[in-house]
Amino acid sequence: MDDTAFTAFGSSAAGALVGSLSAFALAVIHQRREEKNKRHASLLKAFYALLSQWTMAKGIENDLLADLRNQPNAYLQMKEFRIYGRPSLVSFEEIAFIAASDEPDLLQQIHIAEQRFDTLISTLEAWTELAHKIKHDYPPNAEGYVQIPQHMLLTADSYWRNLLQSANDAIPKLKTEFQAVTSHIARVYNGKKVPKIRENPPRE
Repeated sequence: MDDTAFTAFGSSAAGALVGSLSAFALAVIHQRREEKNKRHASLLKAFYALLSQWTMAKGIENDLLADLRNQPNAYLQMKEFRIYGRPSLVSFEEIAFIAASDEPDLLQQIHIAEQRFDTLISTLEAWTELAHKIKHDYPPNAEGYVQIPQHMLLTADSYWRNLLQSANDAIPKLKTEFQAVTSHIARVYNGKKVPKIRENPPRE
């Protein structure tokens, strides 16, 4: 092979190598971009799940608990409350990548927030069952009075206190964590959509 042919062969091989490397680099860039978009979407889903849980928890507080918190024997005045459907749950499988980020604790804190929401809902459902039982088992007498045994009053008071504490634990924690997810998205996914929270004005 003469020098001209060898040079031509070398140039052709080098061009093919550069082309292959360029195609590989583009494929890697595309894959990384797709993975980043997927993770961003998963974080948005987690945010909206936490937000919907917080919204329901705030609704329970505003519509059921707030007006009775400081009243004596409030548990006797609280109405029954039924929950039809629950908000979406966070898919921890989809956001497991947070564990390898610079905020690995965020994953655990999200889990704690969701556990507190579950506790609130379970406590409310337990209260509702008890309130229904009291109403059914101890109807008004002929004079219109309701006589409830002392042990049932103590049980109702205990359920009421647990319900208040569950709301106290869940509402601020859920808010803290959906705000933490927002901050994480804004910091790590620069240029991507960052959810905005618009709260309703406080009740008069």
